[in-house]
This record gives sequence, C-alpha cells and structure tokens, in this order.
Amino acid sequence: MKRFMFVVLILACAVCGCSFVPFEKPEYCLSEGIDPQRVLARHKELSPEKFEMINTVIFQYRTRKFLSLGYLSVDVNEKAFGLVAMNPVGIKLVEISVRNKEVIVNNIIDEISKRGDIAKVLVDDIGRIYLDEAPLIDGGIRKTKNRIIVSKRNNDSVTEYTFTGKENHLVEKIHYEGKKKCWSVRYYEYLMKNEKLYPKGIVFKNHLHKYKLIINVKEVL
Repeated sequence: MKRFMFVVLILACAVCGCSFVPFEKPEYCLSEGIDPQRVLARHKELSPEKFEMINTVIFQYRTRKFLSLGYLSVDVNEKAFGLVAMNPVGIKLVEISVRNKEVIVNNIIDEISKRGDIAKVLVDDIGRIYLDEAPLIDGGIRKTKNRIIVSKRNNDSVTEYTFTGKENHLVEKIHYEGKKKCWSVRYYEYLMKNEKLYPKGIVFKNHLHKYKLIINVKEVL
C-alpha cells in the first residue's frame, strides 16, 4: 500500500510539472574511433526481442492529462504488443493489443475514444516507440563530433536514429514527412536486465496531433 501511494505521489508531481522531463539527460559524446556499423550491430544484439514490463505513463493531450499504471508486453519479431493501463485508483483507462496487423481495442477512455483518429494514432505510436528498429545497413549513416545519425528513407519520408553517449546508446528517433516533423521519441537512463538493454525513461511527442507520452519503467518482468 505504501509503495502504491508513493507511485501515486510521483505521478501527481509529474503532472503538476508536465513540461519537466523527470530523467537524466544523456551525455552527447562519442568514443574515439567508433565504427557506426559496430554501434548498430551492438544495439541490435542488446535489444530484447520479447519483454514484459510495468510502467507509469502520463498521457498529455492538449490541456488534458491522464495518469496511468500499466502492464506492457512486446514481441518485436511478431510486431505485436499488448497494453493494459489503469489510473491510480484501479479504473481501467486503456486495453489494446496488436497482433498480425490486427488491432483489438477492448477499452479506451472516452476522452480519447471520441476522437477516433487519436485512438488509432496512439496504437501506431506505441509501435513507433517499441517496434520501429534502426536499420543495420543503410546508405544514410553520418557521424558528427558527438553523435551517430542513421537515416531510414521511404519515398518522401525519413526517420533519423541518433546514437551517442559513452555507451553509444540510441537516444532519439525523429520522423519527417518532407520537411515536417511528425513524431519524435527520446530514450533515457538505460538499464540492463538478462543481458538486454531497456530505456528506463521515454518521452514520445506526436507533433501533428499535439500529444505527449512520458513513460517511466518501474520493473522489467
């Protein structure tokens, strides 16, 4: 009970200062002589193919904010995930799953469901956070003084993956349609479990639909 109340308090504090990102910012630096292909290969090796986790999420849509405690299961190879989220008093806010490109929405709060496009976009964006993988081989690799940026192109759209820090982790994805930034996601404070890496903090922004997700991983199961 004390642990539950502590989580509620943390969530409430986060909502009161929603512009504040409650994670340590990554250090932008690269090791000398680093090979971008080795960075990509190591990222692939350390990324989990299947996982389950408990997290807290702040969903901010325009001026409205929703708090949740959630269970998430992901299968990267199958491009599948399941999500159940409840508010701090146990009322179910969201229950959705995706498998074989089929989306099943069992429950979603009225504030989202009455905007059908947002409900669909939310499903797509969860996939963008967890299922969209950096390409291992691509012509769009460039190295700057303090980061490696890999580009994945599809006609007029491009997704950029930025790696940096002492361990050269993935810290950001940005997707553009033409010159317009459509969505972005930042990853913070990686932790290791069972020889796989997980970002403890995630901040996702959908720039077209004007909403934000702040995800804080409490436990990898």
